[in-house]
Amino acid sequence: MMSGNLKLDFKVLIPAGNTWKIRHMSIQSSYSLSMGRFFYMNAAKFNLKYHIMLELKNYLIKKLEELKMSVESVVNYFLDRGMENPVFKLQDSGATVQQAAETIHTEPKYIAKTLAFKLKDEDIVIVMRGDLRVSNKKFKKFFKTKARMLDHDEVLEVTGHPVGGLCPFGLKNPIKVYLDKSIKDFQYVYPAAGSKEFALKIKPEIISNLVNGEWIDVCED
Repeated sequence: MMSGNLKLDFKVLIPAGNTWKIRHMSIQSSYSLSMGRFFYMNAAKFNLKYHIMLELKNYLIKKLEELKMSVESVVNYFLDRGMENPVFKLQDSGATVQQAAETIHTEPKYIAKTLAFKLKDEDIVIVMRGDLRVSNKKFKKFFKTKARMLDHDEVLEVTGHPVGGLCPFGLKNPIKVYLDKSIKDFQYVYPAAGSKEFALKIKPEIISNLVNGEWIDVCED
């Protein structure tokens, strides 16, 4: 068994408006690894710090590239249809509905959150009011199955967008889009735009027309 403390210093690319900035980061942690569980652990000159740092750097670069591509796919979705780009960068993170509402200076109900679910034979997304939850009873009555949300990895794999940035635009695969009636009468709503750092302002009826969405009633009253 090999154990000890490890401090990693590395650089990552951070999105900043229309460009990317280099940020220096540091992680310090203890580790405990068996000789057989890590490749080349028995090599006398094996540099553990270097290899962990390299793997972490590659992972972060991959995730940041996926994030950039996700936002670009939303922007291109509108540009490819001859529309103006409605995507804007939030001043602060919109990781939660409340945070997004505070950043945009609006009420949580106007944040249009998009959730992904697994049905028996297909995956779907539902766009709904940010301050409401899905009613399991209504969901089962309409879809004839229990509500099971996709996990973080499944959401990214199926939609191409990460959790927190999921929206009905620029999806990786053809997915049926439903819109809950809770947002139907709003003049404008604010969905995410491929990242928790980006959003867009749009009319609910335009969402429906663009994605050929079906209006349903599955939110709690």
